[in-house]
Amino acid sequence: MPELPEIELSKILIYSLGGTIAMTSVGPGGSIVPTLSAAELASYLPAQLLKGIDIEGRSFRQLSGSSIGFGDLTALLREMRQAAQGGITGFVVTMGTDSIEEASFLIDLLWDCEQPIVVTGAMRGPSHISPDGAFNLAAAVATASSPQARGRGCLVVLNDEIHCARWVRKIHTTSGNAFSSGIVGTAGVLIEDEVRFLQPPLRQPVYPLPDLTAVKTALIVSVVGDDGTLYTKLDDGSFDGVVIAGFGAGHVPAAAVDAIDKLARRIPVVLATRVDSGPTLRRTYGYPGSEVDLLGRGLVCADLLDALKARLLLHVLIANGMSRDAIESAFATHG
Repeated sequence: MPELPEIELSKILIYSLGGTIAMTSVGPGGSIVPTLSAAELASYLPAQLLKGIDIEGRSFRQLSGSSIGFGDLTALLREMRQAAQGGITGFVVTMGTDSIEEASFLIDLLWDCEQPIVVTGAMRGPSHISPDGAFNLAAAVATASSPQARGRGCLVVLNDEIHCARWVRKIHTTSGNAFSSGIVGTAGVLIEDEVRFLQPPLRQPVYPLPDLTAVKTALIVSVVGDDGTLYTKLDDGSFDGVVIAGFGAGHVPAAAVDAIDKLARRIPVVLATRVDSGPTLRRTYGYPGSEVDLLGRGLVCADLLDALKARLLLHVLIANGMSRDAIESAFATHG
């Protein structure tokens, strides 16, 4: 009787960084803190999913999503790049949902391998009623092992929805359906545990991995009564770049314009919007503090990039030593 050919296993490497998905009740008054390891998280995966998949878990950090920093994500990327040379099919990163939209976008900007990275988390911890962590982790593993996920960079999977890191936003503080890709829509879904992509692969430009801790960038939100004092304080040499989340389609109070103008003469300043959805305009409004006025003073338009992600792109570009012209060109490409 002829021997049956060996079935090649998909190899999925899970990196746990902490977050609600790994939290249990050990804090004061029953509050939850990160405690579960990657192996403990992987133990929740259903046996049916594991057929044909070789899972390895690595406990990388044990932090809340709000405490994840550039050093953590840089170290993670370097380790995953090395692991990608060892026959890994895909990666899953579990972390706090507080910073998923930022961490996933940053990873996508710096990931130059074909293997997908799927970021997931949980809105309810294992000790809560109806925890969703195991559900999301299973969906993330299924997505990371899908051949259709190759070449798509970093994806975010929660609530049986697959999002591109480029577009995903956290839109609710507690809901199980807390993530959305806005006007673009989800990149895919999971139906009866089957991964179905609804959009063709979309990769943004990828940049060399710099020392992200060597530069500082700020995000300032325009508010009623802003007189420009904060921009004057920022112009002390402490920061290498600034993103302004302006009113509406990219507007600031007229009283703040002179301070912004002075700041933009020294460092790159990007104009975005504080609104949840929609572009930063370029040529519609012309009053003092409008987008026409500000872009004419040398600010860079974020276009469709939201303010959080515009700040990360600016940070990566500055850390890579790019000129202002190159920064403006990069934002035009991403927007």
